[in-house]
Amino acid sequence: MTRIFLLSTVFALAGFSQVTRPYVRATGEATVSAKPDQVQLSASVTTQGNTAQEASESNAVQMSNLLDKLRAFLGDAGDIKSTGYSVYQQQRTVVGSNTPIITYVASNSLSMTLNDITLAGKVIDLSAQSGATSISGLNFGLKDSAPLKREALKQAAQQARIKADSIASGVNMKVTNVVALEETGSVSIRTPSLSLGASSSTPVISGLVDVTASVTIQAEIQ
Repeated sequence: MTRIFLLSTVFALAGFSQVTRPYVRATGEATVSAKPDQVQLSASVTTQGNTAQEASESNAVQMSNLLDKLRAFLGDAGDIKSTGYSVYQQQRTVVGSNTPIITYVASNSLSMTLNDITLAGKVIDLSAQSGATSISGLNFGLKDSAPLKREALKQAAQQARIKADSIASGVNMKVTNVVALEETGSVSIRTPSLSLGASSSTPVISGLVDVTASVTIQAEIQ
C-alpha cells in the first residue's frame, strides 16, 4: 500500500507542474540608422586585340597603370583586390562577306573598399582618367556594425514589451513575468547604393545605413 501511495503522489505533482499559466506573445521591431564610414566600388578594364595574347598584354598595361595611380592616391585609406579576369573570343560579321571577323576581349575587374567616404568621387574620377572602362557598384556601409546591431536588438525588445503590456491591458490583465526572449530572424542591414558613371567632377551623396532587428517575447499575465 505504501508504494502505491508514493507513486500516486509523484504522478499528482508531475501533473500539477504541467498546468500552463496565461501568457502573451508579442514581437517588436526596431530600425537604427547611422552615417556610413565605408564605401565599396568596382572598376574594370576591358581591352581588345587580334589575338588573345594581344588583348591580355594590352589589358595588363592598362590595369597596371590604373592600380599604380589608385595605390598612390589611396595609400592606407583603402583596400584594393582583384575580383575577376576573363579572355574570350568575339566574332562579328560584315555585310557582303561570309568570313567573320574574329577579335579577342580581355577583362580584368577589381573591388575597392574606401575607409574615407569623401574620397569616393575622386577615386571615380581618377579611375576613369587612368584606364578604367567601367565603374560601378557604389555601396556605403559600416566598418563595425556590431554596436548598431546591439542597439537595434535592445530597442526591438523594448517595443515587444510595450506591445505585450498593451495586449494584456486590453483584456484587463497585466504582464507579471517575461519567461522567454527570442531574436526573430536575423538582423538585417540596408545600405544605400547607386551606380554612377564617371565625369570630370563626380558628385557622391551617401544616405544612412539602416540596421533592423526583430525580437519576440513571451510573458505571463494575470
